[in-house]
Amino acid sequence: MIKKINYLFQALLIYIFFFIGRILGIKISKKIFSIIFFYLGPLFKSKEIIKKNIKTFSQNISSHEEEKIIENMWKNYGMTLLSIFFLIIIKRKNLT
Repeated sequence: MIKKINYLFQALLIYIFFFIGRILGIKISKKIFSIIFFYLGPLFKSKEIIKKNIKTFSQNISSHEEEKIIENMWKNYGMTLLSIFFLIIIKRKNLT
């Protein structure tokens, strides 16, 4: 039951992001959402799993480099999600 509530909360959050992104436009939204995902991302995904995956990739990564990779990963997720949303909008406009 808790898992379903968590998924509902995540879905509502994504819809709110899309709505805000549509209002602000792509350039401003990319910057804002990269920051939002940087702070909210760790709440939804375990940092231990991310670190384990980085260590699987390379054993020689320092903790500073690891933190930088994680930071850039969350920022990239925010920008990518918003870009996908705008691609959907563009595709719908071209089909009509």
